[in-house]
Amino acid sequence: MQVAGVFVCHHLLAQAHQQVVIIDDMGKPSHLDIIILILLAMLLVPLWASLDVGGGSMVSIHADGGQWLYPLDQDRTVEVEGPLGVTTIQIEDGSARIISSPCPTRSCMRMEASMSPESLVCLPNRVSVSITGGPEDVDVIVY
Repeated sequence: MQVAGVFVCHHLLAQAHQQVVIIDDMGKPSHLDIIILILLAMLLVPLWASLDVGGGSMVSIHADGGQWLYPLDQDRTVEVEGPLGVTTIQIEDGSARIISSPCPTRSCMRMEASMSPESLVCLPNRVSVSITGGPEDVDVIVY
């Protein structure tokens, strides 16, 4: 019986050695594997960065009547009273925009803010909207 046990042990060791050799041969990435990984990273990193819509970002609204803070990832419409009348701010789909304002030029309605430190300002009505928080290590994103 000891002979059979030795044979089985020897057979298992031989199989284990073959598996180790196969893993060593397959464990080394080829040049094509490295190129594919680099290309994949180049495609996925910008996509991942653009998907961070909320990320803890807040919408800070300042007017003569006070200051308000709302999460950027929760859709809502906010009306703020200024010296000229009511300015309406819409927070939707991870961005903030002024959708109506009593100011004469309405240039504040042509902009949108979606990440820190972007801001919207209606100077005549003294209303400002800024994005705060979120990823602080990002200086510039270029598309």
